[in-house]
Amino acid sequence: MGSLQLKKSLGQHLLVKKPKHILDDFIDFLKTNICDYKGSEVELSDPINKASALLSHKIALHIVEIGPGTGALTKIYLQLLSDMVNGYVMLCDLITKYFFIKNLEIFVYFVELDPGMLKILQQEVAIFLDDKQNTLLKDIIQVQYVNYDATKISLEGLFNKGGALNQKQNRLTQANGGTYNLVYFFGALPYNVSKNIIIHAAQEYNKLVNTAEGDMSNVKNGLPAGFTYIIQKEVAGSFVSKPPHSTLLSNMLRLYVASDTLKVVQKLSPGFFNPPPKVDSAILVGRFQSFKNIISRFQHINNKKLTSVSIKAQHYINDLDIIYILKIFSRYLRKTLGKIASMAFKKQEIGEDCRNFIAKYYKNNRFSELLLHDWIAIARHCVNR
Repeated sequence: MGSLQLKKSLGQHLLVKKPKHILDDFIDFLKTNICDYKGSEVELSDPINKASALLSHKIALHIVEIGPGTGALTKIYLQLLSDMVNGYVMLCDLITKYFFIKNLEIFVYFVELDPGMLKILQQEVAIFLDDKQNTLLKDIIQVQYVNYDATKISLEGLFNKGGALNQKQNRLTQANGGTYNLVYFFGALPYNVSKNIIIHAAQEYNKLVNTAEGDMSNVKNGLPAGFTYIIQKEVAGSFVSKPPHSTLLSNMLRLYVASDTLKVVQKLSPGFFNPPPKVDSAILVGRFQSFKNIISRFQHINNKKLTSVSIKAQHYINDLDIIYILKIFSRYLRKTLGKIASMAFKKQEIGEDCRNFIAKYYKNNRFSELLLHDWIAIARHCVNR
């Protein structure tokens, strides 16, 4: 790798140190969704029931790593998985551990735009899996190398290409068995496109849940998914911001992510990378939820601004409708929403009903002050069908 030429245009900074908390959320994700197994309708407190439920279900862990570069982050989480299947790391009780190893399938999808990096990554992953210590992992893992732009990739297409959806489609419809699917995203993302990648991945997850329910979604609890991203510290702060300091990014991501799971778990100095970037980085984590599930949380809010929204919102607006409204009202952050609404009305971007609704309830508010349910209410009155 000594002759490797990094491309400044792709924002390439290679991770060279292991961050202390890089696997915290991934480990918690596995504990929550495997150790505290939720893939069955039966009562799992009884060991016999738990063993029976685990025996009747395959566990398919799908890992999508965006911008893996030469594999520094890759080898960190692969080592954890290898230690788990070897029994060196005990995340679960003995019953779950046994069936976890017996029934586990792992699919890893490397999405990398630089073909030179992808070639090096293939060599590094092959060396790792050929190590005798990783034999058990090698037997249950399938890897796919995808030379593509992560801001444009289709998750459904990615999984179909790897055979994961097609192989499991029939089994998932069986009443007494099937595959318990989990999806997790990793990525030390290029600073120049990290915002677009994060939002696109969230929207692709939402599409996957909505369109592939017969293929991947688990019968009881949907399609559990989470992420660990390394991004610019300032951008991470923007994603996790809350009223009265909300941003366009924080509102957009919360359309697809459970708000209480979205957080920064560690700040990283430039010394963690080669070449060192000019700014600090941070580890951003969260757990996905479908837009349908998130919007349903507001059905019982006692708020007159949500009139007609609570029951009908999911039938009349979608996530892109809300994003359209968010982008209109985030243009002038120092202006009140009343003034922005008047300007948007003149440009014929919103209708008179929308302008009047803003004037009645949000005239003197600013963009950063509103909660997600406020934007749902506004979208309900401002999106024309």
